[in-house]
Amino acid sequence: MLSQRLERDSITAMVHSLILLLPVSAAICLGGAQTDQAYSLVEQDWLMQARVSSLPAIDPISGTAPVATWADAAGAVDGKKDGKYAFHTAAEVNPWWQVDLGKPRLIGRIVIHNRLDYAPGLHNADNLIISTSDDGKAWTVRHENKGKHFGGISGAAPLEVVFETDGSRARFVRLQIASNAPVYFHLDEVEIYGPDDAGENIALGRKADQSSVSQWSTAKLKAFSPGEATYPTMNAIERGRLLASDLRQKDVDVTWFKDETDEIAKRLKELGDNAADAVRGELYLRARRAVRRLVFSNPLLDFEKLLFVKRFTQETYPDVCLNHMPWVSRPGGDICIVDVPGAGREWKVANLLKGTLGPGHVHGMDLSWDGKRVVFGYAKARSNEPPAGWKDRRTNYDLRRTEEPTHLFEIGTDGRKLRQITDGEWSDRDPTYAPTGDIVFISERCGTSLQCNEYDKDETSCNLYSCRPDGSDIRQLSVSKDGDYLPHTLDDGTIGYTRWEYQERSWAYVQSIWVIHPDGTGADALFKQHLNNPWALEDVRSIPGTANNRLAAIATGHHTLAAGPVVIITPSVGMNDPRAIEIVTPGVYPPEGGMSGAPVRQGGVPDRGGYYMTPWPLSEKFFLVSYSYSTQQTVPTGHGI
Repeated sequence: MLSQRLERDSITAMVHSLILLLPVSAAICLGGAQTDQAYSLVEQDWLMQARVSSLPAIDPISGTAPVATWADAAGAVDGKKDGKYAFHTAAEVNPWWQVDLGKPRLIGRIVIHNRLDYAPGLHNADNLIISTSDDGKAWTVRHENKGKHFGGISGAAPLEVVFETDGSRARFVRLQIASNAPVYFHLDEVEIYGPDDAGENIALGRKADQSSVSQWSTAKLKAFSPGEATYPTMNAIERGRLLASDLRQKDVDVTWFKDETDEIAKRLKELGDNAADAVRGELYLRARRAVRRLVFSNPLLDFEKLLFVKRFTQETYPDVCLNHMPWVSRPGGDICIVDVPGAGREWKVANLLKGTLGPGHVHGMDLSWDGKRVVFGYAKARSNEPPAGWKDRRTNYDLRRTEEPTHLFEIGTDGRKLRQITDGEWSDRDPTYAPTGDIVFISERCGTSLQCNEYDKDETSCNLYSCRPDGSDIRQLSVSKDGDYLPHTLDDGTIGYTRWEYQERSWAYVQSIWVIHPDGTGADALFKQHLNNPWALEDVRSIPGTANNRLAAIATGHHTLAAGPVVIITPSVGMNDPRAIEIVTPGVYPPEGGMSGAPVRQGGVPDRGGYYMTPWPLSEKFFLVSYSYSTQQTVPTGHGI
């Protein structure tokens, strides 16, 4: 259902149920003067888009990502140490990575943090060689590691090489693996300090490069500085004109937009190529402000309030079958209702829970048919910090015995009548209101485990269940040893969900779109039953006005969150026909696996990477969605609406 009516204080408002991740550190809890702060955040996002527009595009069909070597290499000097790979070369003989310090600098010591999250590659860099150069051509070897293992943020200590008392002067520092056979080169972080060791990492944010890229290479935003941005002002204007043409057919007055953008385009042409960055930047922001005003004139946004979830993004190991654990995210956030700006309305956010359930996070949410209630999963925590060892899968066995499972709750959209619906030893989450009045959700109550599970990890599968609004009459709807996830009520009253099964498949190509009636009958595959790419389709929802013949979803992988490109699915084209997949965001590629289908007829959104989550279609052309610029899925505050 596109929208429901909410009766609140005798005022009829339009509310959309939208499950979105908003950066907690940048939440727009606004009102009055804080509206300016909100607009500042929006403009920061526009400037980020200008910066990212310089990145090479991703081919959504072939899966190739022409990432420049220097763009991937920048990850090792971004100041982030998490034990994962910051850059990744291809498998080659003697692969190298290097950093340009900008000018010859005295070097006192170099600290190298190894990648720790991939056991087969722990010893790849044991034979590391460190060399320096003044011109990037003639190199002097400064250190040979000779087969000694080193660690990073945990376990063994990182490799630390101390130079002579007065230091060694050089502009370039190169790290290279001495190898006779092809080998991957990947590290977590490289730090370089001067001889006085004043704590300044002189490599931080400096230009880096490497010998090659791999399928795991990604363009790091740190590779670009704000001053290097090319403002895509005309691109914004042209896309705005396409939107204006569409809105004109809906009898929306767009004359003002033409006048405004014609004046901006004229001014931009008069400036020429030598205009000051600040002047060009302001014209770009003027164009974006005009497009934003045009967007909010869309009749599909003719509602006053928007319901969304604010929470930290999952940071534990991402996997379709592990994303339901209560400790996957840091405690924090709320269920929020924002007043959408319009005639006489400013940005204003109301928090519904306000800490009444204690520390924890919301895990799945839906809006009732009358718009008066919100059902949600809530993972309670012992404190405002996650439990010790929460990112280590080997702690799952103990955490399942010490941490409270996720339970279902319900609250009014006025913030009243908070009540708990389910309890017990199993986690229940991702609820959706069924047209029968029941609540459908996923649960570990099936008591099954992953086929690839290891005993010490104690990781469970989930199946679909339903209950009455008061939590009684809990019934199992689906039976699958592998798991069912992310159920949503579709426009025809059935429940659409992602089903994971190994039967007649490899371990990877196994997440398909299924449907089931709210009473548990008629469970069947709807799309991608035997289609390899994308590996998974998740978060499926009906597209309004299509009689449930077209669906929106996220194309993603197996060891991933439900993050990737937004796609439109037309099952009637064929259950396993890739032509049924239209890619709305062809500049985004699934975090794992390949991709089938073709961009939408209009061309789609011209992104340069990043990830989308939780799409809410307004029509076949317009979507509300959560997006992150990051090349990493699990950045805790990476997503915004």
